[in-house]
Amino acid sequence: MNADKRRFRTNQNSLVHLFRGHYTRDVAGAPSSVSVYEDRKDELEKHEFMMGEARGRLAVSLDVLTDALVLVGQHGVYCRSARQPGKPAMDIQLILKGITDAKQLISDVMQSLSTKR
Repeated sequence: MNADKRRFRTNQNSLVHLFRGHYTRDVAGAPSSVSVYEDRKDELEKHEFMMGEARGRLAVSLDVLTDALVLVGQHGVYCRSARQPGKPAMDIQLILKGITDAKQLISDVMQSLSTKR
């Protein structure tokens, strides 16, 4: 196994450790169908207590999107575009833009909810 593949496996393992508390797996190793309310129960309780139900759930949604950005960004390091050296593949760029846009929209909704108080 060459150095790049070893580095990728090491980074994958560190990401699994990073997200281990949130993504459970069934016996076959596939992600289980646990509800997000069960999977992130502690975070939801903490944020809903601090911010109220709506803003707390939006805050946890931002955390989930941030986790997804980290995973996609890590993948983008190894999947480079053939047409644009130094940039991630086009599908990764589109995913990153979509998640970033979603985070901005959620953040704007949270801001408008806090000003309505």
